Amino acid sequence: MLEERQKYYLDILALVLPYARNVQTWGVVDRVFKLNLYPELERVHNIPPLVCNCNYSMQDVYWLNTQAKNYLIECDKKERPHSECIRANILKIANSLPVKLKDKLDYKINNLLETSILSPL
Repeated sequence: MLEERQKYYLDILALVLPYARNVQTWGVVDRVFKLNLYPELERVHNIPPLVCNCNYSMQDVYWLNTQAKNYLIECDKKERPHSECIRANILKIANSLPVKLKDKLDYKINNLLETSILSPL
């Protein structure tokens, strides 16, 4: 049985990976100029080991302080595909961290979570 945190990470993967694959069906001009998927792919490349682990760890904190933080910053600049659902999952992961790990979150990520996710796009 999967833990809730694993489901949040899998939801993010389920949103990003099919979209990234489907971009390859676009024409060359659209792929080059329409959308850069780097923020999405940067965010998910460290998720597989997180899904394999049932318990929260410093890896979760690292992911929130780096990949998730950078994604939230990118979302503030430009709306991203599935950003509302992904941002909601980031918030769920951050809120469900045990207190001893939650204290290790960067101030910046806490600030982004409060201003970005809780406010509408």
